[in-house]
Amino acid sequence: MFRTAFLHRRASITSGLVLAGLIALPIGCGGDPNKPKLGRVSGTVTYNGEPVTKGIVTFVPTGSETGQSATGEIGPDGSYQLTTFTEGDGAILGNHLVLVQSMEMDPSIEGGSMPIPDAQGNLPIAPPKYLVPAKYSSTSTTDLNVTVEEGRNTHDLTLTD
Repeated sequence: MFRTAFLHRRASITSGLVLAGLIALPIGCGGDPNKPKLGRVSGTVTYNGEPVTKGIVTFVPTGSETGQSATGEIGPDGSYQLTTFTEGDGAILGNHLVLVQSMEMDPSIEGGSMPIPDAQGNLPIAPPKYLVPAKYSSTSTTDLNVTVEEGRNTHDLTLTD
């Protein structure tokens, strides 16, 4: 009797797991039908032949369908991977203007602490130092543009003065 109850319970658990898997399959693979189609995007960023070692890459769609931008942090080796909705999912299909922002902040404010003002109330903070030309940080001045297609896209970004 114990063996029969055990086998019946095991069959119920197995059936439940299979059913849950079948229900989750369309959700996991199909995605949200209301979201636009994306292409995975990665690449490297170089400036004057050297890797850019920190900053943010942003792809701004130029089409009229949506204004949802994709962003990715630049790694120490100059690599980036874009995210629109969930980490690493890519960018919306179509044409994009590309922005690259990379700057070095005053070391006195890194880590979240603020320096103490001087007697006149001035903070001894240096302005950010751009590590790439500022023209790449605005949609009105960047000359970088790419097309994102379905599947995997590699867009290496070569910045110059």
